[in-house]
Amino acid sequence: MSSNEQPAHPARDLAARIYVELIGRAFRGTDSAEQFKPDPANMAALCFGLAEAFLVKAEELRKAGPAKLSHYQAQDADLVDWLK
Repeated sequence: MSSNEQPAHPARDLAARIYVELIGRAFRGTDSAEQFKPDPANMAALCFGLAEAFLVKAEELRKAGPAKLSHYQAQDADLVDWLK
């Protein structure tokens, strides 16, 4: 890693991607002059909160392991009945 590169920060990187998407949608040109324009600083704070919540939940799901399948047994007859 060069001296100019910053260490990876998943929450910041995810928040930046969310921010770009949301701010782009919020400030997209429209015909309506009355459209509400959110404060960019508030949008940034929201994006960091969303990124942190997403990463926390993703870690919880990773620790829980793969999803367990229900005990339902799908059979060919079940699928044929759906088409009737």
